[in-house]
Amino acid sequence: MAKLGKVGFGTATTRYSGNGSRLGINITAGHMDHITNRVNGDTNMYAVGVDNGFWANAGASYPRVPGTATALPANGALLVKNTYYSEDTTDAEAFLLPTIANSTMGDWIVVRDSAGFANNEKITIGSAASGAFATSCHITGINVTATAQTQAVDMSVAADNSVIMEGETNGAGGAGSFTLFVFNGSNWTVSGEMYNIGNGSVAVIGAGGYRFAATS
Repeated sequence: MAKLGKVGFGTATTRYSGNGSRLGINITAGHMDHITNRVNGDTNMYAVGVDNGFWANAGASYPRVPGTATALPANGALLVKNTYYSEDTTDAEAFLLPTIANSTMGDWIVVRDSAGFANNEKITIGSAASGAFATSCHITGINVTATAQTQAVDMSVAADNSVIMEGETNGAGGAGSFTLFVFNGSNWTVSGEMYNIGNGSVAVIGAGGYRFAATS
């Protein structure tokens, strides 16, 4: 397998071609803003952000050290792009995402609950004002019981414009649960993981737990 060339800060483009495929990586001022993968004439572009050790794309998320954690703003406020939010949520709160017109490919937002949700505590992120999410985004629910671990996903559909992270007795709400938003140039994409609290007998993904939604 051929290796990609070494790239650093500044503006650079690295490409590898072979076997009918072509991979292009664009790096601007130390920020990797997108990857283009071309296979047999079909081109797929993935928004990617690399800042302060944080790697994100439309299909998966790896929240390593995205920077200094910021407390969530007041209920109903606009979240600031390229910001890592982390706090112990103790209420039912809703937050707005930047609009499509005010977003640039590679923009990202991470929302993490640091200490877990109690039953009915929740965070709703997104609204009709920020536009619908890209379709087929996946969020993952992880249930751990005394004897097994299971996973399930919820997939965004055309009408979905919000993600709801809600605590539920023996279901969703585990400490460290997070949701990642990355703007792909056209829509906000979403990925994330939520873990169970209690005995894990209630599915994390579903009504009352972790889910996509269409809100006003």
